[in-house]
Amino acid sequence: MNMSLAANNQEPRRRVLIAEDDEITCELFTNLLNGLDGVEIVLVGDGREALMQALTQHFDLIVTDQNLPELTGDKLIRHLRASRNINSATKIMLMSASTFDELEGQGVRVPRDCYMAKPIQPAAFIDAVMPFLV
Repeated sequence: MNMSLAANNQEPRRRVLIAEDDEITCELFTNLLNGLDGVEIVLVGDGREALMQALTQHFDLIVTDQNLPELTGDKLIRHLRASRNINSATKIMLMSASTFDELEGQGVRVPRDCYMAKPIQPAAFIDAVMPFLV
């Protein structure tokens, strides 16, 4: 799954990479972000594809699930932060069905700009991403 959508058919001002393997969650993100003017959404279904996209295209925000196939969200973030690339300083939101404390208990140390527990609450998601898209 690799899809690019521009909200409201306008020239995009902000680009968001969403790395999520659950189609229902992808549909939720698409519906929520399509309501914002000037946002282009790039959807990918696994961590390796997210890394390839992030190494070759600039994004204003990266939203990643922790439990992705091929490359987990924390490893994706570490790769991006450890190397010089066009998204090494891009804001990243990590999502997981596990709580932040549970992730830390599993040894997941994630340099992240925002953490959100699943299931995602639409209003909380929009509130969390808006500061990165203005």
